[in-house]
Order: sequence, then structure tokens, then C-alpha cells
Amino acid sequence: MAKAAFFILRVLIAIGALAVLAGTLAVFLLQNFIGLIKSGVGMIASVVTLFASGFRNSPEAPGPSVVISPVLLGLGITFSAMFVSVFLPGQRIFLHGLAVMALAAAGWDVWRATTTPNHEMLFLPLIVLWFVYYGLCLRRA
Repeated sequence: MAKAAFFILRVLIAIGALAVLAGTLAVFLLQNFIGLIKSGVGMIASVVTLFASGFRNSPEAPGPSVVISPVLLGLGITFSAMFVSVFLPGQRIFLHGLAVMALAAAGWDVWRATTTPNHEMLFLPLIVLWFVYYGLCLRRA
């Protein structure tokens, strides 16, 4: 019974982490969609100009106009690590480092929900569920 519950907990965390990663990727792509298109078109134009000139003319390639929010990057790394932790329940150092990252993500989620009107705590249920998993992993190891 305990093994089945631990397995179900691992599956729930894996599904939750993948859902958060998909949501984070969607937010990133929606915020940077126009910048990605501009960068891609500029890059293609540079390559076409380079080939059309017979490699004699090297135009300036446009710089990337994609802005990655440090918060989105941190959340992506944290929830990717949560997904990986499902497959490594015995790695205590990895779990401890991830616990610090999860506390930072939870703190940011609580801060954002309390300071910004009409925002819910989106990541907190998954983080709490992961801490239950973390406690069980520490007891088992």
C-alpha cells in the first residue's frame, strides 16, 4: 500500500511538473513571439545576402530580440529539476538543492499573489506536494 501511494505521488509530481513547464513555455513563447519572428526573418535575410554576394558581403546579423525573464528561467529550471527528481529519489544532495529552489519559487509565488491583484498562487500546490515527496524520500534513504 505504501509503495503504491509513493508511486502515485511520484506520478502526480511528474505530471504536475510537466504541466507547469508547458505553461511556462507557453508564456515565454507568447511574450516573445514577435521578437522570435523578427529575429528569424533577419537571420534568413543575412544568410540570403551572404550567399547572393558570393561570400563577399557579410552583413551585420541582427541581435536576438528575445528577452528571457529571470523568473521564468528560474521556474523552468526548478520544475525541470522536480521532474528529474521523480526518477532520482535516493539522491539526497540533489533533493536538498532542489528544496532550496522550491522554497524560492514558493516564496516568489506567495509574494506575487499577495502584491498583485487578481493573481492566484499557481505553483504552491505542486510545491507542497513535492515537499511531501521530499520528506518521504529522506525517510526512505
